[in-house]
Amino acid sequence: MHLSKNSLINDELLQKNLNLINTTSPSYPIIASIEGSIEFLNSPKGKKKISKLLENIDNFKKEFKKSKNIEFLSNTKAYKIDETRIFAKVQGYSGHEIADLLFENDKIEVELDNNIGFLALCGIGTTKKKFDVLKNALIKYINSSTSEIKHEPMILSEPIVKLTPKQAYYSDYEEIKPEDAIGKIVQETIVPYPP
Repeated sequence: MHLSKNSLINDELLQKNLNLINTTSPSYPIIASIEGSIEFLNSPKGKKKISKLLENIDNFKKEFKKSKNIEFLSNTKAYKIDETRIFAKVQGYSGHEIADLLFENDKIEVELDNNIGFLALCGIGTTKKKFDVLKNALIKYINSSTSEIKHEPMILSEPIVKLTPKQAYYSDYEEIKPEDAIGKIVQETIVPYPP
């Protein structure tokens, strides 16, 4: 989009609005690949692969059933989790620390980590052998931990919504330093990386 030097359009407001909808051009090979994946997953062979994956995940978690030093996020009445994702908390380590250890020592890269635990994504290509590699790595760190998890269920915190995104977008705002942002409401989305 081009604006002339004498345009009456506010270029900052225009850019702000473009940022809401801006995206890269769609990749038709990727779209075709996604459609092919959906078709496969709906086939009898695909359904069998998903069933095997869920069985492997269940067996992986059962390996740690007697351990008091690891906890997995699980379904509750309040929320359902995607069973192909494993969120684990290892006692004695933050999620950042355990993710760093897994990457540096075991060549295992997790999807994300935080101060509580780490998230591992699993798909139909995640074999039992890969689960065993993760299991053996975690056992090593669990056995080196000296403290036990206090068995309080891991709770997903739900944000308190003060304004809808639309209300925040159209509200007056001021630019402030990040260190002054605690307790404030953001006017635009802040993300560490694109999804």
